[in-house]
Amino acid sequence: MILVYKYGLLPPTVNVEIVYDQMYKATKHYNNIIKVRREFRKKRRAWRASPQLEIAVAKATREVQEAEDRLKQERIRIASKKVDDSFNVELKRARKAKEETMQMWREARKLIVVPQETKTQIAEDFNKRECAIRKESELHFGTYQLVEMAVDRADRDKKLYDKDNRPSDPKFHRWTGEGSVSVQINDGILLVRDIGLDHRVRIENLSPEKRPGKPRYGTLVMRVGPKDAPSWAEWPIKMHRPLPDGQIKRVTVSCQKIGPRTVWEVMFSLAQVDDPYIENRAKTGTVGVKIGWKTTPQGLQAATWHGSDGCSGQLIVGKDIIGGLTKVKSLKSIRDTAFDSCMVLQPWYSGMVIRLDEASPW
Repeated sequence: MILVYKYGLLPPTVNVEIVYDQMYKATKHYNNIIKVRREFRKKRRAWRASPQLEIAVAKATREVQEAEDRLKQERIRIASKKVDDSFNVELKRARKAKEETMQMWREARKLIVVPQETKTQIAEDFNKRECAIRKESELHFGTYQLVEMAVDRADRDKKLYDKDNRPSDPKFHRWTGEGSVSVQINDGILLVRDIGLDHRVRIENLSPEKRPGKPRYGTLVMRVGPKDAPSWAEWPIKMHRPLPDGQIKRVTVSCQKIGPRTVWEVMFSLAQVDDPYIENRAKTGTVGVKIGWKTTPQGLQAATWHGSDGCSGQLIVGKDIIGGLTKVKSLKSIRDTAFDSCMVLQPWYSGMVIRLDEASPW
């Protein structure tokens, strides 16, 4: 099972220029691969091209657009949606003719057979071009792999033709200062023992845990440079919860602009070695659960359960959790009391007229 843990980061403190350079080159690499994929998709459309039917589809589409424009102009002229039936009849006829022509085009494309050797040869040529672009990208292995996975998703999700049978291709990305850098770890890192020792990614200077539930602060160190010029960047990290035991498969640091703010975060993708919940899951038997609140010396009882093997137990909400919930009520009471105190001043400030030039800046 793959788990994803996300933590907040502050902006990088070491090798900032290299981090932004890698994100910029990742966007450039994405656009270069997309350019090759668009050419390959154009070639695939040319395999099943039917010029005469394409001209007929374009003509039918133009007639539908003209009928819609005439209907719109007539509604504007009479200032009403109720127009003469001839306009609607003409539009329906044009749309039906277009659908019939497009259906003929679809059927014609299915009948065109392209030799498999031709497809394979062209696909190999485009793959060689993508490999050459990868070598020139100057990206770290994990980063360019992340980019190419995004390209594959965009290419897979975009059909060759849209709903109107017009050519459709993935879009280019504009560089806006956002992006991601990533490290893939093929052999995995066993937590927590090796997380501070690995040369690809590690967490240093992690503050001691004061008490359960409190965040810990440290420094995330990750390799961001290419293979021939390795470099490491550092980000201050806030770990609001610990990482579970398992193997880290990928670490991705992303930068996103939300309004005026720039948000940095890191995602750890982990594969659990042993899942205790699956190992301890019963193979046979049944259990009955009765939900009901009851006060006990240990805390608040939320439910009781009884199994077919004769075992039974209780689900208890601990006193520490209850204390946290009652603290919220206490803060609400303090807020309400302070609000009531302010309401006493309402007759005083409601009759005051303060000139704008004499008012305090606050």
